[in-house]
Amino acid sequence: MTTDRYGTKENRRYELVMAGLGGQGVLLATQILMRAGMGEYPHVSWFPSYATLVRGGDCEGTAILSDEPIHSPLIFSPDSMIIMSMYALETFVDRIAPGSLLILDSSLISQPPDRDDVALVQVPATQKAADLGSSQAANLLLLGVYLRKTGALGIDAIEAELTRTMVQENKETTLPVNLAALKWGFQNFE
Repeated sequence: MTTDRYGTKENRRYELVMAGLGGQGVLLATQILMRAGMGEYPHVSWFPSYATLVRGGDCEGTAILSDEPIHSPLIFSPDSMIIMSMYALETFVDRIAPGSLLILDSSLISQPPDRDDVALVQVPATQKAADLGSSQAANLLLLGVYLRKTGALGIDAIEAELTRTMVQENKETTLPVNLAALKWGFQNFE
């Protein structure tokens, strides 16, 4: 049986917790990952958690893609985390399991955790997304980095689901910058 860092190829399971503030697109990114995963994995889960504030409140999205049944959508120590705010980092730093992948938006998080037991990837996502046309695409840029680092799904599946979602929500005008951010994250982080 062949194994990789995130499980076996015969029995794949990918867990992602993405956290930040309302308005950063945390829930959208994890929902797109989950929806795209439905085409490749027999079991998927998406669990949103957010404060009562529409913008600026705590926000967390959990996505699980698995070949085996998922017994709970809640994960205390996921194998991957994407953190988009300093407050979220302070909240989740103790939940980051040793050996996990931690992706930070270094445009918004000036001080990474003092941890040498995680695979830390610092990405100036908000700044780079702004350079590409909209800082609001930082969530998808970070999702592109996650896809490259884990291999959970191919970028084509995410691009297709992102396109479907944007068209369905009448947000076609934002699609080009979102696709560009996703591709940039995927292509620039080995």
